[in-house]
Amino acid sequence: MIAVLVTCNDRDIYPAFLHPDEASRHVWPWFDLATVRQLAAQIQSEAARHAPYFPGTVHVFDNDTITRTPQALVVAVTWSDMADKGVTEAAQILDPNEDGLYQVGEHWGWTVTGDQPATATK
Repeated sequence: MIAVLVTCNDRDIYPAFLHPDEASRHVWPWFDLATVRQLAAQIQSEAARHAPYFPGTVHVFDNDTITRTPQALVVAVTWSDMADKGVTEAAQILDPNEDGLYQVGEHWGWTVTGDQPATATK
C-alpha cells in the first residue's frame, strides 16, 4: 500500500494508505487505528454541532479486560438509515485488514490531496 494524505471535506486532512492500483479521483482509503480515533472524534464533534442533520458517525470502543492486550471495536453508524433499516443494518463493525488498517467512510467522497508525504508503503 502507498502512503497518501486524504480529505473528504477539503479542510481536514488525514494520513492514509491506498492500494497501488487505486488511481481514481475518489478513493476509499485505509487508516491506522490512531487516525481512526482522530477521525471519529472529529466526526462526532461535527455531528454534535449539526444534529439532527448529520448522516453518520464513527466510534472506537476500547476493551483490554479479556486478553489484557489493547483491542478496539470500530463501529460506523449511518443514522439516516436507522428508521428504514433498523439498528443492525445501520450500524457496521469495521474490521481491520491484515496490516491493522481500517476502511472508513465508503461514501464520503475521499480524495487524495495535492500535498503528499514521502513515498512509503505498508
